[in-house]
Amino acid sequence: MLFEDRISLILKLIEQNGSIENSKIIKDLKISEATLRRDLAYLEKEGKIKRVRGGAILKKVARKEIAIKEKNFNKDSKKKIAKLAAQFISDGDYIYLDAGTTTYEIIDYIKGKDIKVVTNGIIHLEKLIANDIETYLIGGRIKAKENKTKGKEKENIEAFSYFSLQKENKKFKHDIEIIRNIRNLISHVECKIDGKAVIEINENIIEKFKEIINFLENPPLVTSRYITKMFVVDLEEKLEILIKVMNEKKISHVPVLDEDKKLIGVFSENTIFSKLSDDEIIEIGKEYKVKDYEKYIKIENHSSEYFDFIKRNEELSAAQTLFNKSIKKDKKLVMLFITENGKKNEKILGILTPWDLLDM
Repeated sequence: MLFEDRISLILKLIEQNGSIENSKIIKDLKISEATLRRDLAYLEKEGKIKRVRGGAILKKVARKEIAIKEKNFNKDSKKKIAKLAAQFISDGDYIYLDAGTTTYEIIDYIKGKDIKVVTNGIIHLEKLIANDIETYLIGGRIKAKENKTKGKEKENIEAFSYFSLQKENKKFKHDIEIIRNIRNLISHVECKIDGKAVIEINENIIEKFKEIINFLENPPLVTSRYITKMFVVDLEEKLEILIKVMNEKKISHVPVLDEDKKLIGVFSENTIFSKLSDDEIIEIGKEYKVKDYEKYIKIENHSSEYFDFIKRNEELSAAQTLFNKSIKKDKKLVMLFITENGKKNEKILGILTPWDLLDM
């Protein structure tokens, strides 16, 4: 069998199912393993296939970008989206307009605003300049069909895709998927039957979109969740009474504060164990006070857990991130202390625990 004929047959076998085992090619074409290896190496070099263990798979051809003019369906719906999006752009803003027909429509609604625009859309330039909008074009290789530039950096993740992946935003995940699918249908498919639109942007979608945008612009802060009515003690607190209250109220950790409400340490069951490791016998009589355990309540002396500080006007998602990160460490973050600026030497305003963020 001639080389060209054999290569053609091998490629045809792989194309039938997208993949194939070496043993089937050898059996069907009655060729040796050595011949097959050479033929597959040739096809891989030509970019036709990819060799894998025990066989080969068809190399997927990259999807060709759809030309701008082919994407420009549903113009009325795109204008509605653009008009809504433009409402969230204010004087002094820096915005990024990705190449695309929906983002192109936004330009008409930002005319006259004192903003700066960064874009990779070549088709956007003429209208941006005509509207006297300060514009910066991202450099890179020109993608002729799409009229946009493409740099060497990784493809940008769509803002909504990234947003929905964040744990603190999971309540919006389903809504975001629906909005994104509708957007893709409107942008890339002519959604009409007998000349009438079958998919339109209604008020429910717009209201949900506004809710998500509002969440992005005004994320919940630590102040919305932290506990201000804390059970705290000072160094003069009697140990017998403290342990009794902790047992009755099922409290595992009690902040110990000074007269200025600044943190001295945290009394917990670990405090007892730490004391026990130093002394064989622990006496808890009426005369004993928290100050007798001061060495062991220091937050740096807790062996299996730790504590951190966060400022009161920090986004709640930052607190969630701190708790999530602690799961991967040897020690567990059990409590966040809220202060004005997140500093250790400031007055304690409240506390946050993982239990306070369970619904996030």
